[in-house]
Amino acid sequence: MLVLPLIARNAVIGLVRLYTLDLSRTFQLIDMQLAQTLSAQAAITIDNTRLIEELRDAARNMERKVADRTEELERTMRQQQVEASKTQAIIESVGDGVVVIDPLGMVTWVNAAAERILDRPREQLLGLRLSEIGQVLGESTLPWVRAMQEWLGGDSVHEERMAIGERTISAILSPVTLGREAQGLVSVLRDVTRDVEINRAKSEFVSIVSHELRTPMTAVKGYVDMMLREMVGPISDEQRSFLQIVRTNIDRLTGLVNDLLDISRIETGRLRLNLERVALSEVVDDVTRTLYPRVSEKQHILDVRVPATLPEARADVKSLNQILTNLIGNAINYTPPSGRITISAHADDRFLVVNVADTGVGIAPEAQRRVFERFFRGDDPYVRAATGTGLGLPIVQSLVELHGGRIWLQSEVGKGSTFSFTLPLWETESDALLQSVSDSLRLEGQ
Repeated sequence: MLVLPLIARNAVIGLVRLYTLDLSRTFQLIDMQLAQTLSAQAAITIDNTRLIEELRDAARNMERKVADRTEELERTMRQQQVEASKTQAIIESVGDGVVVIDPLGMVTWVNAAAERILDRPREQLLGLRLSEIGQVLGESTLPWVRAMQEWLGGDSVHEERMAIGERTISAILSPVTLGREAQGLVSVLRDVTRDVEINRAKSEFVSIVSHELRTPMTAVKGYVDMMLREMVGPISDEQRSFLQIVRTNIDRLTGLVNDLLDISRIETGRLRLNLERVALSEVVDDVTRTLYPRVSEKQHILDVRVPATLPEARADVKSLNQILTNLIGNAINYTPPSGRITISAHADDRFLVVNVADTGVGIAPEAQRRVFERFFRGDDPYVRAATGTGLGLPIVQSLVELHGGRIWLQSEVGKGSTFSFTLPLWETESDALLQSVSDSLRLEGQ
């Protein structure tokens, strides 16, 4: 008997046995070599057969897995299609217009309400780049287009208003992100013409009432002043005390009426700025000179760091005076005696940055978000003790924005506050033209 191993891929997979019934015969070397050749071929054949079976089993398993995965993907796709259909139906049915911009600045979605608000069929809008929207919808939509270009890829919500014909449209811009990657921008459009008309009517009413109040208050104040000067006869100390209280409250009412008139003029667009070259240092000197008696009364340290060499600003002197008077006046009101008030300014790109800092009571974080709301006043007893209407900062914000600037604050309770705002620098006509051309090229490039 001759026994040989079956070897495939360096492993024994079986045995082959050769034998003869002729006991007189013995296996020779040539027999053994032939047997080795046969066993090698048999091992390869057996191993290939096993591999084929394994591959068939693997293929069957793979087919089952593919089928299962395909079925799962089909279910997922059906669910996504259903959800997408629901989302599309919801977006189409909402009353607000929805315009979707992809990361490259191209319009990819316009719902039915947006067609109605923009007065254009979606076929004219889909596929447009941001730089092309103004050409289709008109120049009145350029503020909206510029805002979308600015906020595309941002991380906060922004509102912009535009006029389309006789209508006023509010556009709320909301960037879309996935993780840290920008996915585009959603612009929600709403026709707020009626709201604007209501606010305008309200402002007109406030303006009329305020004007009507000024006349009797002026008369009352005049007669009180006459009585305090004893022009109509002597008065007792107690009567003088009462008249001074009346005069103080008349002054408070006058301040409220003036603030209401300012708000009304801003809202109705009757406030016109006379923009001219302005040396900021001169305006600061005028304001601090006017407020110095109040500064001296509270023994404040007034630190003015506004160089006369600063570039000239493009501003309305009267409005700038009102802005600084309000901010510095607030610093005086809310800074305890012997505190420090610092007024500083520096040039930054195309703007002047003005800071009014104090070492006063500060503003709580929850109140900082509301300081520019009308009639809002903090709960701090020191704040409540000071006279005020809660309209000063909203007026300041509106005046700064009318100049093309912005205002913000930094504050910490017990350590003080810093209000900062920007004013555009004065530019020559050639500078303005170059900047306009540069902005136009940038707009077309995007």
